[in-house]
Parts: sequence; C-alpha cells; structure tokens
Amino acid sequence: MAEGSGDINSMTVIGIGVVLFVAVVGIWYLFLK
Repeated sequence: MAEGSGDINSMTVIGIGVVLFVAVVGIWYLFLK
C-alpha cells in the first residue's frame, strides 16, 4: 500500500512541477514578447 501511495505521490509532485514549469515559461515568454 505504501509503495502504491508513494508512486501516486511522486506522479502528483511531477505533475505539479510540470504545470509550474509551463506557467513560468509562459509568463517569461510574455515578458520577453
């Protein structure tokens, strides 16, 4: 159970990281535009 929960947690953290990365890149692009 702990392993499965850990996998889900890792995927969630990676997903949030990707979303934040895309948001930062998008804002940075708008500023450079």
